Amino acid sequence: MPEAATRLTSPLSSSKRIVELDGLRGIAILLVLIWHFFAIPLRESHSFFSRAVAAAGILTWSGVDLFFVLSGFLIGGILLDSVDSPRYFKVFYLRRFFRIVPIYVLTLLAFWIGCAWYRKSPSPLWSPLFSNSLPWYAYASYMQNLWMAMRNTLGAGWMGATWSLAVEEQFYLGLPILVRTMRTSRLLWLLLLLVASAPVLRTLLYFGTPAGPNAAYVLMPCRADALLLGVTAAILLRRGDVWAWLVQNHAKLFQVSLFLGIGVVLFIVRGWGLLTFPMTTLGYTWMAMFYLSILMMAILPGANRLKHCLRSKYLTGLGTISYCVYLIHGPVYDVSYALLKKESPALRNFSDLGVTLLVVFLTISIATLSWKFFEKPMVRRGHTYTY
Repeated sequence: MPEAATRLTSPLSSSKRIVELDGLRGIAILLVLIWHFFAIPLRESHSFFSRAVAAAGILTWSGVDLFFVLSGFLIGGILLDSVDSPRYFKVFYLRRFFRIVPIYVLTLLAFWIGCAWYRKSPSPLWSPLFSNSLPWYAYASYMQNLWMAMRNTLGAGWMGATWSLAVEEQFYLGLPILVRTMRTSRLLWLLLLLVASAPVLRTLLYFGTPAGPNAAYVLMPCRADALLLGVTAAILLRRGDVWAWLVQNHAKLFQVSLFLGIGVVLFIVRGWGLLTFPMTTLGYTWMAMFYLSILMMAILPGANRLKHCLRSKYLTGLGTISYCVYLIHGPVYDVSYALLKKESPALRNFSDLGVTLLVVFLTISIATLSWKFFEKPMVRRGHTYTY
């Protein structure tokens, strides 16, 4: 069946908002918060219960991988649906600019001001936030992941999480060109080839350099498999025959998801977490495929408990503000502990738990205000440019 015909028969379109994907985005940022606020601090505890909770949360860092899959699916869909527009490149990059850059610039300016203050009055209390900073131009150009790989560090804590932004922005420099210039069938094969090459590259890095595990974690070609899988799904689900088959074989998709989920449970039981050999080689791709299967079940028609859960106003609301939450949760966490407890973040007692819960409240409150009064107007400004 010709590509144009199959695209017309598929109900999937980037112009139609899928509420369940906001819910998935909410789950992604929730996993990231659990990782940083609970799983990491509890690993240092001597309590059996606390260490058991930390072990159960060993994969919550993978919320970032869920973000990658979602981003590839949504952005890939936008590019596919607008590929024939004469303003294809201009509108895409202008919309990306207004969505991503303004709030990132504010975060970066706050970080640079903090660094200047820290250099004048250095203190061990603020060292995790500002010491070990990467060059300013690395952050300004979304190239910090390259320095992180070369130096085997995530740099200053304030900006440590931004490696994933660098991965995405580097990825979206090339994808629009591929979508615009290649036939969809050839593009699909290329994407699958690149997905398969990511674990190979990570394996070579793991054994090839002392900083291999960290480099494999933060470099774009190594982590592009999650983004590429999202784009691949966007292509396939725009084919009417693929969509119809999936609708008729919902149970098979569930079985695939269950099989992948069993693998995720195995990772947890065996303790194969971040930067371990099994995770670095095949694990990242496995996690991405698991999240992709969940995404596909979420968007296919029909009522089920998963869709009902993802439509929760709490998850969708959290998903809406997730970008700002991701950018600021680390700084809010460290600053709150420094000011309130005069020490680094931890979870040793109920006092620490209270501070951590306060941090969650502050992070969500700030992000909500940012969305309402800053980010949302910027997004609207970006959408004044139409394909």
